[in-house]
Amino acid sequence: MNSMILTIVSLFFASAFAASLGMVGPDAVWPATKTTLDKFDAQCRRMSVPDTGHCLLDFMAGAGTKPAALAFTRRLEGDGYLRALERHGRVAVAYVTYPFRANSNEGVLLVNGRPPLVDVSAPERLKDFWQDSRLKTIRVKNPEAEIWASDTGRPEVAKRRGGGRRFVFEFPVRTCHACADLARLNAAFDFDARGWFLGVFLAEVSGAAATSSAKP
Repeated sequence: MNSMILTIVSLFFASAFAASLGMVGPDAVWPATKTTLDKFDAQCRRMSVPDTGHCLLDFMAGAGTKPAALAFTRRLEGDGYLRALERHGRVAVAYVTYPFRANSNEGVLLVNGRPPLVDVSAPERLKDFWQDSRLKTIRVKNPEAEIWASDTGRPEVAKRRGGGRRFVFEFPVRTCHACADLARLNAAFDFDARGWFLGVFLAEVSGAAATSSAKP
């Protein structure tokens, strides 16, 4: 009996400590049903920024959403909510839905590391990739080409030598959201054993345009 009480107390304090650090756990997921999302859509869809964010938070609160899920949406300034979470050691993969965005409504964040939130689709993290000769050639031939990092899915996760994790995401290179892929690239996001973000690296470039640009 005493050991059970000790376990419960330990879990309580561990949860409180994680919350104080802004750690994202399973309670941060909003398990909204289709019926709930339909009601949300009818209530908030026609609003404009910044009212959309307030509407999402108010709707979630009215639906009895857990405080952790509301806190996560507040961190995103009402722009989205956590749909699913996968833990990989210290760092977790957070799958986010952005209901008000025009092109891509899904996104991926790497959370619980240092910094506590890394947006894998942030353009500033990927801008150096255009120094790669293959991507340079693609952009010369297609000046409007961009890395559509928002169009990604579940990463490949591997342990790094010396500890930590590597998260590899596949991103398309296109001239528009609905256009055909000019190439696809693998971006590796590395974290050390303590959860420190080490940076993002271009691991691979593939596709017809990338192959042709590599020819002499």
